[in-house]
Amino acid sequence: PSPWPVLVSGSPQTPIGFGSYGDGTALLLNGIWLRDDHYLAFDDLGLRSPNSNCLYSSANGAGTTDITITRINAQDCHLVGVSSGQAGDSRWTLSDSVIDHSGASGVFFLGSDFTVEGNVIADSGLGEVVSWPSHGVYAKGPRPTIKDNDISLFQATGVSIRFQGSRVTGNTIDRKSVV
Repeated sequence: PSPWPVLVSGSPQTPIGFGSYGDGTALLLNGIWLRDDHYLAFDDLGLRSPNSNCLYSSANGAGTTDITITRINAQDCHLVGVSSGQAGDSRWTLSDSVIDHSGASGVFFLGSDFTVEGNVIADSGLGEVVSWPSHGVYAKGPRPTIKDNDISLFQATGVSIRFQGSRVTGNTIDRKSVV
């Protein structure tokens, strides 16, 4: 059995929401792992993961789609802050969040139609945990929108895209770190 809870999928009309209740922000110390989940919303959560990614989808399965991630604070992620592990992932939105201190890229995705908007992404690629360059946002999937983010202190580049037609606008990209 998986050490992570198995999530069920919502629907377009009724996505399933996960967030903090009461005073303060809930802190999930082993991150969030998704596999073949759909129509989920994550809001106002603290994520840490000393051994892996903070919020990520499995490289196996058919894909995780229609995911909304708002106001999360992902810090001290051993690998990536928010990661889509396969091309079958699609329609994720990451907004108004902080991704800080990741061993590899701050945000990485292979999936399509991702939106990364209004986030603070800092200190990406701090360790030598991967053998390839680390970026603030590593967009390896088609049709991303990367907009109005504050990206700083990264190992290779602030934003790395792999497809024509990518929309990258209004980002503040500053201060390449020395690694």
